Amino acid sequence: MGIEALFQSFPRNWDVMLLGEVCKQSGGNIQTGPFGSQLHAEDYVEYGIPSIMPQNIGDYQIVTDDIARITPADAQRLNKYLVRPGDIVYSRRGDITRRALIQRREDGWLCDTGCLRIRPGKGILHPEFAFYYLGHPTVRSWIALHAVGATMPNLNTSILSGLPFLVPPFDEQKQVAAILSCLDRAIENLRKQNETLEKIAQTLFNHWFIDFEFPNADGKPYKSSGGKMVASELGEIPAGWCVGKLEELIQVNPKEIIKKGDSVKYVDMKSLSTSSMEITGYIIREFTSGSKFRNQDTLLARITPCLENGKTAFVNILDENDIAYGSTGQGLL
Repeated sequence: MGIEALFQSFPRNWDVMLLGEVCKQSGGNIQTGPFGSQLHAEDYVEYGIPSIMPQNIGDYQIVTDDIARITPADAQRLNKYLVRPGDIVYSRRGDITRRALIQRREDGWLCDTGCLRIRPGKGILHPEFAFYYLGHPTVRSWIALHAVGATMPNLNTSILSGLPFLVPPFDEQKQVAAILSCLDRAIENLRKQNETLEKIAQTLFNHWFIDFEFPNADGKPYKSSGGKMVASELGEIPAGWCVGKLEELIQVNPKEIIKKGDSVKYVDMKSLSTSSMEITGYIIREFTSGSKFRNQDTLLARITPCLENGKTAFVNILDENDIAYGSTGQGLL
């Protein structure tokens, strides 16, 4: 698939190159992490240089929770795999479209065995512009389409090197990156506000529907102000409430039709949050199999470890009458 198949039109003063060529001409490269024989499980230590694994690649940034570490001596031995600010890291397996831009704090950390590192170099490709270009839904879909492996998508340096890349003049790249990074900061601030509001909503839900302290007719907390409680198979519940089975109240995995081969939105398990109802991303890819859903549906994990983390999401990313699908590890209400 050439660049014309990715983007039907683009400015005449923008160059068309392959990502591998851009990196090479600007002094960068596309590099895998060290082979397994170069770094063993016993080499990881409690304190030392952080080592970036696929699980540390979050939404555009490196997640440091429970990050593995190596000794300074091993970092020196594996110095060709260390990251610098402006590098972009990918997971080599699984969710191969998720990426993170390396910042100053991660300078000198290790790109571990399960990851790939893109180093844009200098002068031709602005790192932030490259990062945002790689996040374009059409580009993400190209990467997913060219990944190898039927059950577990795999990414390699050849695939990324062959990615068609639009290269605007460097000053234009800087302007585009500045605008998008500003929007990203605004989105991040709103996301944090949403997390706070969702925690408040969860607290209120528990107070009303678990502790049964919803306001009664006088505006007082129902249970503690003497509201009548009755016995049920789940324990005491407010008078007038009833207990029913889930299947009697809502549809579970309702029938939807997507033809095999149709290109539609696809949501993977990593795009379901453990702390909010938000779907954090999607790609466009050909339908094979999986849970199908529409707007106003609720997705939830049905296999571990995502089930244990309580991953759920409310679908609001689709156009009217659109149907999307997700991984087989998701259930649908």
